[in-house]
Amino acid sequence: MTSVFDKLGLRPQEQRFVVLTVTIIVIVVSVLFIFPRFKDWGRLQGAKAAARATLQTNQKEIARVPEYRSQLQKLELAGSAVLKAEQALDLTRTVQNKAQEMGAGLGRGSEAPTSSLTSSLSPWTSRAWTRNSSTSSSASAPAIP
Repeated sequence: MTSVFDKLGLRPQEQRFVVLTVTIIVIVVSVLFIFPRFKDWGRLQGAKAAARATLQTNQKEIARVPEYRSQLQKLELAGSAVLKAEQALDLTRTVQNKAQEMGAGLGRGSEAPTSSLTSSLSPWTSRAWTRNSSTSSSASAPAIP
């Protein structure tokens, strides 16, 4: 069986040179392309551990879904502690208090909205608009009473 070196017709000194050159090329390629990827292994292990921790957290929460549903049913049966009208009144009071603190006068402070904020504001703005247009004939913006 003839070797590659015999087919090339290389002398022993030339064979040593070819082997040394190929060895150096393999080492350089390893250093450039393979060794930098070793730190990726550590990053992958860290990402894998983080993903497992997230999975465990999510599975624990999924296991608690029946408990959450029973609590939701209990709360729905108990009913709302705050009525809708009281919520609207509280919102109105809060807005008026903040307006007074900031120095902005909103006017009409005693009335509470009956159904929703937009329906309660639309009559207010239309009255202010008609009141201003009847008192002055200028084309200025309506003043808030």
